[in-house]
Order: sequence, then structure tokens, then C-alpha cells
Amino acid sequence: MMRAINIDFAPASRARALHRLPALLWGLALLGLVLAGSAALSLHAQTQERAALQAEIDQVSARLAARRQAQAAREQARPEALISPVQAQAMNAVIAQLNTPWSAMLNAMETASMGPVALLEFNPDPKSHLVKGVAEARHSDAMIAFIERLKAQTAFNGARLSRHEYAEQDATQPIRFEFELIWSESAP
Repeated sequence: MMRAINIDFAPASRARALHRLPALLWGLALLGLVLAGSAALSLHAQTQERAALQAEIDQVSARLAARRQAQAAREQARPEALISPVQAQAMNAVIAQLNTPWSAMLNAMETASMGPVALLEFNPDPKSHLVKGVAEARHSDAMIAFIERLKAQTAFNGARLSRHEYAEQDATQPIRFEFELIWSESAP
């Protein structure tokens, strides 16, 4: 078998060189063009997305700056404190008195006071959650029973006898005693 001879008398040119390229190279060139076009489209989309994000960042930054400026203006326009520290302390003391669980403590005292005990003083201290009281009883058993009944009340976390003495100026000579109670913070 004879081999085919390729005879070409055309002068050397670009057109001749392109015509003689194998099909594989044409396919690779076409694939390169497609990939370059795809990359260009992807780059264009990313550029548009970046521009949109930058515009959103600029908007948020402008709103944040406006808020900060408005807040600074409000803080400058805010008047100075109109009350003195002494007045603030007095107001806090009144608020503490108002927050004292009076009803729970008075109900507990009323329940515990049943019997031969007379309650003379009842002074709560909101800062220390301590109640100091003074009472009189006819005899020591009534005094001790009163303290034990106070200990049993749920409004108080503890009760103790702090001092006692006989009231000698009174003809019946009752026992006057002082007691302390710790009231429960959970009392209504």
C-alpha cells in the first residue's frame, strides 16, 4: 500500500497554518475560549456582588454614625442630676422602708404574740434584714415560749433573746426583754 503524499503548493501564511492544525488543537482552543468566557462572567458577577456588599456596608456605617451622633447630642442635652447625694440616700432609705414585708412580719408577730406577752416596740432595719423588738411577759416561761413561737414563724429566719430584766418600778414586776429577728428575704 502506498502512502498518501500531501502536496501543498500554497505559500506559507497564517491561513495555511490554521488549516493544517489538528482537530485536537481546535478543540483545546475552543475549550480555552469557553473557560476564559466563564471566568470573565464569574469575575463580573463577583465584582457586582462586592460592589453591592460595599454599598450595604456604607449604608450601615452611615446609620451607625448617625445614631452615635444622635446619642452624643442626647447625652449633652441631658440635665445634670437634680438631687444631692444626701437626698438620694434619704430616698433610698424610704424605698427600703416601703419594700419591707410589713404584712408578713406583722402577721407572724401577731401569731407569736398570743399569750401573756405584750409587744412594746417593733423596729425593722431594712439594711440588715433585722428586727429589734421589746416586749413584756409576766414570767420567764412565757418569754421563752414567745421566742420559740417566733422561731417557728416562716417570715423569720431566726429569733434570739438579746436582753432581759425585771421591771422593778412596776408592782407586778413583769420581765421586760429585748429580742432580735432576722426576716426572710423571700417574705412577700
